[in-house]
Amino acid sequence: VHSQLFSQKLQGMMARNISNPLLRCGNSAGLSQKALLELLMKSTQVFREEYIAKQSKARGELLHHMSLLQEQQTQHKSELSDFNTPYQSYRVKQRNSATDQAEYRNANSC
Repeated sequence: VHSQLFSQKLQGMMARNISNPLLRCGNSAGLSQKALLELLMKSTQVFREEYIAKQSKARGELLHHMSLLQEQQTQHKSELSDFNTPYQSYRVKQRNSATDQAEYRNANSC
């Protein structure tokens, strides 16, 4: 669920919310070649700046999300270690007890 929400958040950040219909109309506006070139260059600059800003914001969000996931992973490893230590001690005691019982049976059966 959280990964879907995060994915949707990133998609929302990267969504284009501006367009440039002047580029679609071609030269029907009666602009000179120089004016069209300037318009194209300015439009490209605006799109590039918007895209770079969005990428930077999304990158920051990804780094923050990765940091949270790494903290969560560290916490899970710690919890797992805390759980495994008593369990492993218990298993060692059980194994030693079973070994002692087997040795006792073998010693008494002779």
